[in-house]
Amino acid sequence: MANSYDLQTPRHVQPLRKLDSRNVPILFRFSRYGILGWQRKRNPALPAPTEAQIEALDAIQFTAMRNSFKIPAQKGDILLVNDMALVHAREGFDDGGEMKRHLIKMYFRDPEQEWDIPTSFKNEWKMAYSSKQPDETRKETWNIDYESGLEELSSLNG
Repeated sequence: MANSYDLQTPRHVQPLRKLDSRNVPILFRFSRYGILGWQRKRNPALPAPTEAQIEALDAIQFTAMRNSFKIPAQKGDILLVNDMALVHAREGFDDGGEMKRHLIKMYFRDPEQEWDIPTSFKNEWKMAYSSKQPDETRKETWNIDYESGLEELSSLNG
């Protein structure tokens, strides 16, 4: 399999952006992987993390851990998490026998219910949520069946 870093160019991420004068929430996606790597592998195209970056990651993670709570789940439950509104994590899980966990990443957007988006996010929002086809439709891809080797791409799965 190709090096998973070859499948996606290095990202330039600004966790906090200049806010508009409008009343919009602060939006950021927290992940240590972009800076520290995944499964002890770092993207060689990115610079080594600075001490300040590591301290900032620790501050966010430890604050989140101090304020964390567990959502009890039972067999058959479906949990939907808005990762723009909630820093979330999952505990380790071993599939065994009939006990299987199935994770699906979906992007939902409701123009009538959505928050105001900072101007600095507009281009990314358009890329993520606008139509991709000439006829203004979107091609949907649903990767819901396990396929061996996809776990190697987990570093690309924000």
